[in-house]
Amino acid sequence: SLNSKNILSPLATSNFAGGQFYSVCSQRIGLDPGKLMGLSAYHSSDQELHDFFLSYLFKQNPTGGIPEYFITLFENKYRCKLSPSDSSRISCGDDDNWKIGFNPVDPTLSCYAATVQEIFKSWFAFTIDSLSFNLNDYDGLVLSGGAALNCPTNQFLAEKYSDKVFV
Repeated sequence: SLNSKNILSPLATSNFAGGQFYSVCSQRIGLDPGKLMGLSAYHSSDQELHDFFLSYLFKQNPTGGIPEYFITLFENKYRCKLSPSDSSRISCGDDDNWKIGFNPVDPTLSCYAATVQEIFKSWFAFTIDSLSFNLNDYDGLVLSGGAALNCPTNQFLAEKYSDKVFV
């Protein structure tokens, strides 16, 4: 974060594993994280699943298997199988891949993407709010790394922290 003298000073680290969560959830349906972020705009998040999963995450504080647990919850609720084999249908650039039945804006897949996005955003904000400093004492919060490249989350954080977020 930046202090009032514009000196970058690291104050805290966290065990935030949202980037890994996002990456594994993306790969599960054969997308890279940026494509999953884009797909998330086509549907609303499943708020009930979002709330249940975050409650599990924050109360149980699991050390592993986090994305797999969410994927299982989603598959059970929607009675679907999110298949990594779908990646061959959408990763190639030729038009023939669109003719074999994969619909990138399928309501189940876009709901999945939106729910992953919303969980990530909430988890990221919770992690920042849990750090041991007051953001008002600084000129801003500097985020780096792959997880910091998530556009909807950055917009949310900028609004929440009065544009004091720098990526």
